[in-house]
Amino acid sequence: MKNYNKILIIKCGTTYSELYPQHGDFDDWLMAGTGLSEEEVTVVAVYQNEILPDAGECAAAILSGSHAMVTDKTTWMENLAEWIRGAVVKNRPLLGVCFGHQMLGYALGGKVGFNPNGLEFGTREIRLAGTTSGDRMFAGFPATFKAHLSHAQALVDLPPGSVRLASSTLDPNQAFRFGETTWGVQFHPEYTPPITTEYIRQVESHLRRRGVDVEALKAQVEPTPESNRILQRFAHIVKDRSS
Repeated sequence: MKNYNKILIIKCGTTYSELYPQHGDFDDWLMAGTGLSEEEVTVVAVYQNEILPDAGECAAAILSGSHAMVTDKTTWMENLAEWIRGAVVKNRPLLGVCFGHQMLGYALGGKVGFNPNGLEFGTREIRLAGTTSGDRMFAGFPATFKAHLSHAQALVDLPPGSVRLASSTLDPNQAFRFGETTWGVQFHPEYTPPITTEYIRQVESHLRRRGVDVEALKAQVEPTPESNRILQRFAHIVKDRSS
């Protein structure tokens, strides 16, 4: 039986078969990024219709990325949206990454759609907004930092009452906070350069049709130490609440 008195990793999909043998899957990347052990987390594959526990039975949750689209509004997505709303009411810390970021926004009243500025892939600059003062997730971060991105859809409109925390040239809603314990980031703090490079390779033809210099994009892939701090920061926030 799964022990849910832990941090949940809500797995919303799986990565490409080319990456899995050497690099693992979404849940592996998130676990490595947080620095948590297998004993400290429980993975629930909601995209395979695994059932989430009552939000009150977990310490917190991280929502992974996915190759699915939030606008598909499948049954498991609608169930997840309902669970998110319950978790927010119960003040459980939540962190959504890429698809997870969009799901948080959708569940809380925002709008998700295809990014009007097109595909956003590679290592790009993230700019913090002037609203991060006192924000526990981004405290001490530089005004700009690099992060890995791979998305077609975006959180087009933030949920009412949320705070925009960061943007990029192609997406004004790179990060947001809802209340005091819910964060979404469109970028991927769990990615490494090899993962980002493979995601670029998977959409090369689409990028080229849009006039993107794919070779230059690959050459610009680099480590993202500031972005990578997000997952450990979230784990620390959760541990501080329970100590």
